Amino acid sequence: MSSNQSLKRGAPEMHPENAPVKRVKLDKIYRLMSLYKKLGAEIKKIDDREISFSDDYDDIEESRVLQRHRKLSQKRVAIYEYLAKRGVLVDEKNRLL
Repeated sequence: MSSNQSLKRGAPEMHPENAPVKRVKLDKIYRLMSLYKKLGAEIKKIDDREISFSDDYDDIEESRVLQRHRKLSQKRVAIYEYLAKRGVLVDEKNRLL
């Protein structure tokens, strides 16, 4: 019966603090932060590009670029919301957002 009790209480290897969950979560957060920065750089490239309004203006190309901008922005906002909810993002005074 003592072996049955040890199973109920959980062996030391079964405890959550021994699982590699924290490392995996940190890796995920680092990857998301990296992706967040890359998306910001791509959005800035689109914002800073020159748009020609002369004869070589391509309406289809412009709508494609604007659609890409919208999708990148949506992804960046989703990552921001996730990181803010997890308490990763802080303002300049190190307060959680």
